[in-house]
Amino acid sequence: MNPAAMLVLSDKIYSLAGYRILKQIYCGSKTLVYRGVKEQDQTPVVIKLIRNESPTFSEIAQFRNQYTITKNLNLPGIVQPLCLENYGSGYALIMEDFGGISLKDWVRQNKLQHGITLKEFFHIAIAIASSLEELHRSRIIHKDIKPANILINLSTLEVKIIDFSIATLVPREIQDLKNPNVLEGTLAYISPEQTGRMNRGIDYRSDFYSLGITFFELLTGQLPFTNTDPMELVHAHIAKQPPTLHQINPNHPLILSAIVSKLMAKNAEDRYQSALGLKYDLETCDRQWQESGNITTFDLATKDISGGSIPILSKGTGLTQKSCTNLFPWRSWRPWRFVISLLFEAKIPYKNKFAHLGCSPLPLILLCIEMRELIILILIYV
Repeated sequence: MNPAAMLVLSDKIYSLAGYRILKQIYCGSKTLVYRGVKEQDQTPVVIKLIRNESPTFSEIAQFRNQYTITKNLNLPGIVQPLCLENYGSGYALIMEDFGGISLKDWVRQNKLQHGITLKEFFHIAIAIASSLEELHRSRIIHKDIKPANILINLSTLEVKIIDFSIATLVPREIQDLKNPNVLEGTLAYISPEQTGRMNRGIDYRSDFYSLGITFFELLTGQLPFTNTDPMELVHAHIAKQPPTLHQINPNHPLILSAIVSKLMAKNAEDRYQSALGLKYDLETCDRQWQESGNITTFDLATKDISGGSIPILSKGTGLTQKSCTNLFPWRSWRPWRFVISLLFEAKIPYKNKFAHLGCSPLPLILLCIEMRELIILILIYV
């Protein structure tokens, strides 16, 4: 057995056949991450494993989750998983190694106590917005966006998102009320609805809130909420207004401060509604900064797409005819407008209403009733 391919975990030594371990790059309370090489073809890899020698079912499920969710995605903005190897009582997740370092480590190593430069920020922020747009279009909510989960290759300036252990592959989920010590995600970055105390579901706009916290930290060198008590931090996310970038550093452009504040809005409806809208505003800022070294104020979210590619159906808000109509890009086509209207006006039999369309009867839309909301699952063809 190659001694270099031995991993020390607690007081026991496990072997990971087929890989040569080079160095440890992360040691957390739940996971260990190593940089290594696949011996068969000398491919550089990153190896992530569960630190617990006897992992719980939840820990194992999270490991499988991040592999299952990302294995079929071919997106340049995420670290690609290669395989899932059996390791001890759990798994070792083998991922591509593109030579990245986390933004958290980069900021700490370079002692950027007052944040990164605007030139650096715009490159990173636009790349993250592009990656989130691709993820959300693939119906994936990351739920743990933070500097530690964003990597950058300092030579190529590639930016990629990692750690999909608690990511979700569905349009919406209801977060149950939980103890703040066991909430999913990182408490300093979670959205108000992710705390489970907002009586509403989690959709992809939760990622925008976490991204706003991340942007704030990158630009100021500090978090908007610095509470150390979990309950106080949860209360801050729900009820306290964060300071603005401009309040922390008056040198930051007012429009950039407004973008970050919009991302950190308490209500999801007040945030950006799509990563495309966010990306457009960031690119506008970047273009002005490069051309003149100044950024003038402009209207935000003019290119925002309400609803993005994932339906927004939140607990407690109900489903209205207007919100149902907004789910579909072909909503302006008269027959479909009629069908959507029909769902909310069940006074006349379907066949009689379709008769007024002057076309062949359309197959009915399949419906599923969940949490007292009508969720349109499938639109079947004419």
